[in-house]
Amino acid sequence: MDDDPLAPTHRPDTTAATLALEASSARWLSLASTHNGVPIIRELTLELAGGQSYRNLEIHVRTEPEFTLPFVLRIDRLDPEGPRRFSNLAIRPNHQFFAEITEAYEGTLYIEAVHEQQRVAAISMPIRLLPPEQWEGLHDLPEMLAAYIQPNHPYIGKILSKAAQALKRVGQPGFTGYQQNSREVAGKQVAAIYAALREEHFGYINPPASFHASGQRIRLPDQIGSERLATCLDLAILFAACLEQAGLHPLILLKKDHAWVGCWLEEAFS
Repeated sequence: MDDDPLAPTHRPDTTAATLALEASSARWLSLASTHNGVPIIRELTLELAGGQSYRNLEIHVRTEPEFTLPFVLRIDRLDPEGPRRFSNLAIRPNHQFFAEITEAYEGTLYIEAVHEQQRVAAISMPIRLLPPEQWEGLHDLPEMLAAYIQPNHPYIGKILSKAAQALKRVGQPGFTGYQQNSREVAGKQVAAIYAALREEHFGYINPPASFHASGQRIRLPDQIGSERLATCLDLAILFAACLEQAGLHPLILLKKDHAWVGCWLEEAFS
């Protein structure tokens, strides 16, 4: 299986007359990916094989179920002079749809070329639709993991309030991030957050049940706060959110079957 996060190029069937369509689309979509600008169609290629030029050609994009808003690309003129490419089409996702998904399943993207009210070419392709908590793992856009760090969640504020009390006990006024240009002060802030997290007495639990083979469904702060259960990845993300809200720069380290969090002690990191 190709590990490219974009699906293979989809070629039209032989029913297309003179106009050929090809498209490279996202292999999967989620609330995180749509909020972070992952294009639904990376590139669309049109090629007129012969005959006269097309004027006022329309490219219609629709989806089933409706995980995108209606989209039409209008082309004043298409000549039979080789392929013409359009990149990163501004197709708007239906964010409410992605927010309400509870399990992963397959949707379909349809692209149709319409000329003089007649469909002259069409292709379709599957796209996997993911619930908001699903991260697809290291093989597909691994950097999307950062989208699950929620420093502004109310539960993060509660943890930092407890950590601030610990800082006062060691002579620190509060969370100052890197303002004091001191590795020691930054380290004390990290330690205070760690101590506050330990006081939450979280229990370990296996990753949530999922019908998807790769990646993991992540417990977000509200679920961790109410259940007091988390995986190592859940806690790494929660810890990273606390560090970010405190003005520090976290990083998440991953290896097979484990995750943990780190933090830069100096602001000028690379």
